[in-house]
Amino acid sequence: MMRHNPDRDLLLGKKIDPRFAMPALHQALRIGIYDEFRAQEAYRAAMRRFGPVKPFVNIERSEGRHIAALASLLGKYRVPMPMNDWTDKIEVPADFAGCCALGMQAEIDNAAMYAGFLVYALPSDAVLVMTNLRDASWNNHLTAFRRCSGVAGQSGKGLLLAGLAVGAAALLYLGVKHDRARKLVPI
Repeated sequence: MMRHNPDRDLLLGKKIDPRFAMPALHQALRIGIYDEFRAQEAYRAAMRRFGPVKPFVNIERSEGRHIAALASLLGKYRVPMPMNDWTDKIEVPADFAGCCALGMQAEIDNAAMYAGFLVYALPSDAVLVMTNLRDASWNNHLTAFRRCSGVAGQSGKGLLLAGLAVGAAALLYLGVKHDRARKLVPI
């Protein structure tokens, strides 16, 4: 019998589904740790290709700390741990810059995911952990991947575009868009 995550589609969707038969906190914790499993495995795959090089070695360790923080909350709130089924499933680009660009996108998506969780009423300890994880992705990991991909040496345009991407992703996550009058409206 093959083991799997029965809520895999929810986990891969990276957003809370209010119609899903699970509290928002439980969804956020399961989705968050599943995404951290994926990120850790992606950075391990890059290290299998290029060796234990920065920024992958440092960020892979950091993902382990993120997993530990979320696992602690999963235990505290008695939320079942999703199965980590990412091992050896992630393909990475053949070139180092491509792996760095993949890391950039993963961290932008990760920051947007946590930003989306934070609009829900969650316990203060979960808010603190998710805020810290969002900020680590945005302020630390994304910066490191920008450096290794060569974006950091360019004008501030790269960071501006990344910031716009996180903002747009957060709005899409929330199911809203700007209308012509610059108001947020449901999608």
